[in-house]
Amino acid sequence: MSTTIQVRNHSEHQSLASIIVEAMSAVPHFFVSLQKATLAAREYERLGHLSDAELNAHGLTREGLSQYISAKYLAK
Repeated sequence: MSTTIQVRNHSEHQSLASIIVEAMSAVPHFFVSLQKATLAAREYERLGHLSDAELNAHGLTREGLSQYISAKYLAK
């Protein structure tokens, strides 16, 4: 019976270790996503302050801003 307990504990430790490794590998992705979202928000705010004529000069429309920002920063 002690062998069963040891095996169970060993597999539980492996699962915990793999969960920790998986969580730690997700940390850099989180910060990359956060950076992209921050850049997108800043540009959306900056472009939102432009007049329709200024947006048009950049080839943009007010209605198309969200699609533009999404494609530029949040796609993939």
